[in-house]
Amino acid sequence: MRRIILYFKYTIFRILTLASIVLFFFGFFKLVIKNKYLLLPDFFQLRFGLPDWFYVVQYYILLFTLAIIMIVFFTLYYSYSKTYKIKKRSRRIDVYIDIVLAMVCTEEVSERKFFNNIKTIKKNTRSEFNKSILITVTYILHYKTMGEIKRRINKLFNSLNFDKEIKTLLYSPFTKHKKLALYVISEFNLHGYEDYLLKLTKQEKRKLLHFEAMKTLIKLDSHNNLLKIIEMNVKISTFDINILLNNISNKEIPYKELIESNNNGFIILGLILIRRNNRVEFKKDIEKFIINTNLMVREETVLTLAEFADDINDFELLIYFFSESSENGKKAIVNSIIRMPDNDKRIEFLSGVIENDSLRIKLFALDALLSIDISKVIEFQKSDNIQIRKACDELLDINI
Repeated sequence: MRRIILYFKYTIFRILTLASIVLFFFGFFKLVIKNKYLLLPDFFQLRFGLPDWFYVVQYYILLFTLAIIMIVFFTLYYSYSKTYKIKKRSRRIDVYIDIVLAMVCTEEVSERKFFNNIKTIKKNTRSEFNKSILITVTYILHYKTMGEIKRRINKLFNSLNFDKEIKTLLYSPFTKHKKLALYVISEFNLHGYEDYLLKLTKQEKRKLLHFEAMKTLIKLDSHNNLLKIIEMNVKISTFDINILLNNISNKEIPYKELIESNNNGFIILGLILIRRNNRVEFKKDIEKFIINTNLMVREETVLTLAEFADDINDFELLIYFFSESSENGKKAIVNSIIRMPDNDKRIEFLSGVIENDSLRIKLFALDALLSIDISKVIEFQKSDNIQIRKACDELLDINI
C-alpha cells in the first residue's frame, strides 16, 4: 500500500502536466482549426456578432485561470505540509535517538527483556513515517559509533526486522528513498537485495544511484558481485573506478575476468588492482594493452609494466613505447629504467630523453641519471641546449 501511495505522489504532477498540455492543444485544434465554440453555443455568435478570436481568448483565459488556481493551491499545501513534516520529523528524531541510546548504552539486559523492549518499539512505530525515521536514526548512530555500541545497534536493527520497509524505500520512485535504502543496506551489510541493485547499476543516467548501487554491491560481496557487474557489461567512469577501488576487498578479486572484459573501464580497474596487489603473474597477460586505442588503458598498462619490469625484454618494451606514453607513463618508465641491468643502455636511454623530451621529463630523467652517473649530469650542464642547462641548474639547486 505504501508503495502505491509513493507512486501516486510521484505521478500526480506528471498527470496534471500532461492533462494541461492535452487541454491546451485540444482547445487550439477545436477553436482555431475546426472553428468550434467550446464554452458558448453557436447562436451567441449569431446573436451578438462576436468575432472568432474572442472564443479563443475566452478559452485560454479560463484554462490559465484554472492553472493559476491549482498552482497556488499546491504551493500553499506543500509549503504547509513540508513545514509541518520538518517540525514533526525533528521531534521524532530526538525521541528515537533517546530510545535507541537508552537501549544500547545501558548495561546489557536479558534476552527476554531485550525482546520485550523490541515489542514496545514496534508497537509505537506502526506508521510508515515513524518506521522511516527509526531506520534513519539507527543507520546514523551505527555509522557514527564503534565497538560494543555499534554491535548492539546492529543487533537492535536486525531484531526490528525492517525488510519490508527497506524494500518499499528501495522500490520507491523517489531518489531520496532509494539513497536511504542503499545506505542502510551497505551499512548493515544486508543481503537479499542484490538483483534490484544490479538493475540500478545499469542506470548510467542516474549517476548517484548508479555508483551507490555499485558501491553497495562491492561492499556486500566483492568477488561474486563484481563478476555479475562484469557479465552485465555495466559502463563505469573514472569516478566509478575510484569508488570501486576504495570499497573492493583485496581477497578473491577476479583479475582474469577484469582484464579479459571487452569493457575498458573494467580493464583499467583490473590493471590498477594487479599493480596495487603486486600480482606479477599477470605481466605477460597485460602486455597486449600497451597498444590499446584507449589512452587510460595504455597509461595504466605502462604504469603496471614499469612497476613489474625485471628483465631486459621488459625494459626494451617500455623503451620502445616511451615516445607514445603519457607524461605519467614516461615518468614511470624513467623510474623503472634505473633497475635496468645493462648500465650502458640505461645511460643511453636517459641521455636521449634529456636531449629530446619536454622540460619536466628532462628534469625527471636528469634526477634518475644523477643516481647512476653524476659525471653525465655535469656534462649536460655544459650543453648548448638552454633547456637542458636550465633543467640541470634546477636539479642541482634542489640537490645541494
